[in-house]
Amino acid sequence: MKLKLKLKFCVVIFMLLMFSPSVLLTAETTTDTTPQPNAVEDTPPLNAAPQNDATESDSPTDANSEQGKSNADKADKADKSGADKSDDDDLIERIIKKSDREFDFKSLAAGAYSEHKFVLTNPFKETLRIASVSSSCSCTVAFVQNNKTVLQTYEKAEVVVRLQSVDGKSGQRNSTITVTFDQPFSAEVQLNTRGEIRSDILIMPRDVRFENVDEGTSKTRTLSVTYSGRNAAWRIVDVKSTNPHITAKIESAQKYPNQITTAQIKILLDEKMPKGEFAEQIILISNDAEGRRELPVFVTGRVGVTISVAPETVFLGYLKAGEPSQTKSVLLKGTKPFKIKNLLCDNPAVITAFEIQPDTPPKQIYIIPLQYLNPETGDGSPKNGQMEAKIIIETDLPNTKPTVKLLMEITK
Repeated sequence: MKLKLKLKFCVVIFMLLMFSPSVLLTAETTTDTTPQPNAVEDTPPLNAAPQNDATESDSPTDANSEQGKSNADKADKADKSGADKSDDDDLIERIIKKSDREFDFKSLAAGAYSEHKFVLTNPFKETLRIASVSSSCSCTVAFVQNNKTVLQTYEKAEVVVRLQSVDGKSGQRNSTITVTFDQPFSAEVQLNTRGEIRSDILIMPRDVRFENVDEGTSKTRTLSVTYSGRNAAWRIVDVKSTNPHITAKIESAQKYPNQITTAQIKILLDEKMPKGEFAEQIILISNDAEGRRELPVFVTGRVGVTISVAPETVFLGYLKAGEPSQTKSVLLKGTKPFKIKNLLCDNPAVITAFEIQPDTPPKQIYIIPLQYLNPETGDGSPKNGQMEAKIIIETDLPNTKPTVKLLMEITK
């Protein structure tokens, strides 16, 4: 009996030893030390770095990282795009206010034209450059006045938009003028115009011109208006002028068969018109429906001999105390040769290398270089802030003294 018990105890102990975890682990480890036929001995661990001969694009981790970076960049660019758009709007608002970007020409007679000037201002320290001006409609022509596409600080430019009938087209004409800037940033602003070109009204000539009128004399011109619409009672009832020295009077009106009406308008330029070039308008007022009553007609001309100055305002830059400005030039151009007799300035710190030579024959064009000596190096009194100066140019032409305005910013 005792012998049987001992045998059973031995069998239990043997079974426990054979199936214990340590024994099983030892057996399994021993078995794995022998390479299997299809095993790859140099397979790296799951989280190991890629081998030296692998490229970055071969690594799934790097690819995911690049994808994440790309998505982050796209999101960042999207955010910046919205911010940049807002920034552009703010910058454009400083160049021309939103309320000044639209104009209504109202009505325009066939064959006539009308113009409007949008004024742009450079409020920045950097140069503002207009890269292009384009129109969405062939009925409008847009250009920069005097081709002044580069604006220094505080300088202004005018974008002229002309509405005119083209190829007999009539009716309501809407146009978008796109002005593109490429310095100091890339942006664009849209200017909107509208107006009705009427095919039932013809004005001849299309504009009124007073060329080379002697100072102190008066001149007259005649304008013919023809109406061929359905209103048998149509007529011109009044004429308004944008200049007190230009007046107009309805001379005669006559009706013909087929409801055709003609009117003769006499335009008078009086002897008190100041010397120089001018571009004005007279407005013909009809008894037509509201919104169609006014018909603009351009009146242009030149009185006496004139001298143009370009630019009329010169910005000499931002100057540190004790440092002179850069030298900038002003162009004077006359309608006939003239002499410069003197240059007068209200600020002694402004100098010029231009020499007045009384014996030099008269010329039509002069170039005058100008420079501003900082007051600290000029009169010894340091100043800060915006400074102004005015130059009066005396010539040998009667009552002809063109002026130039200088601006500069003094900083410590």
